[in-house]
Amino acid sequence: MSHGHAIIIASEDDLHARVVAWELSNRNVASTTINLEDLPASLALSHALGGGTDGGYHLSLPDGRSLTADQVSGIWWRRTHPFRVPDGVEDKDERRFCYRETQVLLDGWMHALGRKLVNPFAVEMICRNKPYQLMMAEQAGLKVPATLISNDPDEVRSFYEDHNGAVIFKTLSNNPGMETPFTRKLTPQGLSKLETLRCSPVQFQKKITGGSDIRITVVDERAFAAEIAVSAPQAAVDWRIDPNSRTLPHILPKDFEADLIAFHRKLGLRYGAYDFRTDAQGTYWFLEVNTGGQYLWLETEAGLPISAALADALIADPA
Repeated sequence: MSHGHAIIIASEDDLHARVVAWELSNRNVASTTINLEDLPASLALSHALGGGTDGGYHLSLPDGRSLTADQVSGIWWRRTHPFRVPDGVEDKDERRFCYRETQVLLDGWMHALGRKLVNPFAVEMICRNKPYQLMMAEQAGLKVPATLISNDPDEVRSFYEDHNGAVIFKTLSNNPGMETPFTRKLTPQGLSKLETLRCSPVQFQKKITGGSDIRITVVDERAFAAEIAVSAPQAAVDWRIDPNSRTLPHILPKDFEADLIAFHRKLGLRYGAYDFRTDAQGTYWFLEVNTGGQYLWLETEAGLPISAALADALIADPA
C-alpha cells in the first residue's frame, strides 16, 4: 500500500472534500484540494509525453508548492468548476481558445492517470450516460424497469397504454442553472403535452410499486446501503421531494451485493452512488448510478463510513 500525497479536485468549501481530507489526515496522509478555477491562471500543469519519458506530470500550486506523479497516491475527482481565463485576455475568441486548450491538457492528463483517478476519466465520461447505464445493467443480469427514451409522442402514448398508466418520467441529464429535475408520474394531463417532446427527448419508465428506495454507495469493493423512507405522497416517485424523509441503514442480501459489486467492477467505476427501488416481493430494480453522487447525509443519518472508504481508496494501489 502506498502512502503518498492525495489530491482532491473540488472547491475549498466543499464539505465532502473536507471530510475526506480529515480522514486522510487521520491516516497520516497529506492531501491537497485543487480548485480547477485556478487553472490556467494560477495553477500550472505540465504533462510529459514521448521521447522516452514515463508520462509524468508536474503541478505547480497557487501557494507555491509542487507535486509530481511519483508523489501522488490517488486523486479524487469530486467536483470540477469552470476554468478561469486571466482577465487580461479580453477578446472573446481568444478566451474561448484559451479555455479549449486548457480543457485538452486537463483531459489528456486525466486519461493518463488511469485507475489512480476516482473515477478513471474514460469510465466517468461513458458512465454518466443513462441509456448506457441501463443497457449495461440489464446485460449484467440486474433487474431494469421497462424503459422508453424517446421524442416521439406516439411511441410514448403506446408505452403508457402498455403499462396501464403506471409510468414515470425524468430527464436524461442535470442542467446547471435549471430547477432540480425531479422524477414525476405521467398523468392524463401530461399526455396532452407530449408534443413538447419534439423539442427534447425524455426517459419514461414503468413505475415500481410496493417497496422502498435504496441508495447504495460503492467504493471499490465495498458497498454501503441505506433505505430512504418518505411520508409525503408526492415523494412516492422521487424521495428528494420529501424534506422529512428518513435515511436508515439497509442490509443487502449477500448474493445481490456480490452481483452489484461485480457490475460496479464491470463498469470500471471506483465510486458510484446507485439508486434502486424494491417492489412488493423484495426484488431490487436498478434505476441509475450517479458517478459523483452526494453521500454525507448517509454518513450522518445512517452511520455509513463512506468518507473513510474513499480515503482508503486514495491511498490504496488501484487494481
